[in-house]
Amino acid sequence: MVKTNNGNGPFTYAWNPSNINDDTIKNIVPGKYKVTVQAADGCLGNDSITLKILFKPQVSP
Repeated sequence: MVKTNNGNGPFTYAWNPSNINDDTIKNIVPGKYKVTVQAADGCLGNDSITLKILFKPQVSP
């Protein structure tokens, strides 16, 4: 979930590489994701996150 510290809402969100335009993304695969946030006054901010799989799940028969 993206949280903004400054600016006046409403805010718009653009996630890349997904086509989600919300403050939260769900059900995504590991990889690098970038988000750009635009405030109502036109100010822009951006950030990124990299999701990794740290271990393989173990399944018992």
